[in-house]
Amino acid sequence: MLIAEAKTADEVEDESSAPAVELTKKDAKELTALAGELKEGKRTIADINAARFIHLLPDALGCSRVDALGLVAKQVRDGSEEMKESADSEIVDLLWEKHGADPGVLNNLALEYLAQKTNLVHDAAAKITFDDPVKEMEKLVGIGRTKSFNALSVALGSSSQEVDEALAKPNVWMGDTASSAYVYLANLIHLRFNAVGRKDWTTDVKTLQDMIEADPEAKKIATESMGGELNYAELSDQQEIIQEAFNVKDWSKNPEHAAYLLRLNPYEARSLVASEIKKSPQATTMLLWKTYNPQYNTWIPFAAIGVAAIIALAIFGHKAKKWADMNA
Repeated sequence: MLIAEAKTADEVEDESSAPAVELTKKDAKELTALAGELKEGKRTIADINAARFIHLLPDALGCSRVDALGLVAKQVRDGSEEMKESADSEIVDLLWEKHGADPGVLNNLALEYLAQKTNLVHDAAAKITFDDPVKEMEKLVGIGRTKSFNALSVALGSSSQEVDEALAKPNVWMGDTASSAYVYLANLIHLRFNAVGRKDWTTDVKTLQDMIEADPEAKKIATESMGGELNYAELSDQQEIIQEAFNVKDWSKNPEHAAYLLRLNPYEARSLVASEIKKSPQATTMLLWKTYNPQYNTWIPFAAIGVAAIIALAIFGHKAKKWADMNA
C-alpha cells in the first residue's frame, strides 16, 4: 500500500500486530518507473507526492531516517554554490519551503503528533508479542534502541507537576514551556557535551558564529583559546574549544540556540526533562541490568574468551621460543 490513509484508533488497534512493511515487487516497480520519469524530466518531485513512499524509502535507499538530513544537507551544499556555506537550519527551511505544504508530509507530521501526544503507539505496542524483541522492535513499532531506552527512562521519570515546578525556576523559566525545557537541558553538562560532540560544526560555521557571538563570555573563552584571534572556520574544527565556550554560555538569553543544539521537538524536550529530574537514565540502566543480568550473557563470556586468548598466546609464545632456539 503506497498511499497512507488516516485511520481511527480502533483501526490502529486492529493492525497493531501487523507485520513490518516490506518493499514488494509492485512497490519497487512503481518506484523505478517514477525514478525514470524524474530522470527524463517528465515528472518533478513536487507532483509525485513523494511523502506517500515514506515507509518504503529507508529500505529502498539503504538510509535510515536519522541519517537522511545529513545526506540531504551534503547534496544541497555540493550541488549549489549559493548553498555551499548554508547552515543546517537553512537546509531545514529549504525542505519545509519545498515540501511543507505537501499533504503527505503533513500526514506524516500528524502521525508524529499522535505518537508523541497520545497513547496510540503505546496501546498498539502493548498487544504485540515479539519472538525476538531486540531485532523486531524497530521494524514493528518504528522505534530504535535509543528511543526505546529514552521512552523507558521517561516512563520512570518525574510527573508533569514535577516537570512544571523544575521549569518554573527563575533561572530556567523563559515564558513558555518549550523554551524553558531547552534551557534546562542545555545547562546539563552531559547532554550539552554529547550534543556538541555529535555536531559537525565545519558544515555549520555560520550558526556556530551566531551562537558564540551572542554571548560575551563564550566569545572571550573562544578568542583566548584560539590565541587571541577568533577565526570561526578554524574554530569549527576544534571540538574541545567549542565545548569550553558553550560551558560558560548563558543559554537563557538565547533559548533558540539551546533548541538548535539539542535538536529535539518540544514534546521530546519536555519528556527528557522528566527523565533527567529523577536521573531516570541511570535508574533505567540499573533496572535493565538487574532484570536481564547481562553479566552472565555478555561480560562473563567476553572475560572468559579474553582469559583463554591470553593463555593461548602464552603457550604460543613459549613454543615459538623453542622454535627459535631450534632454528639457531
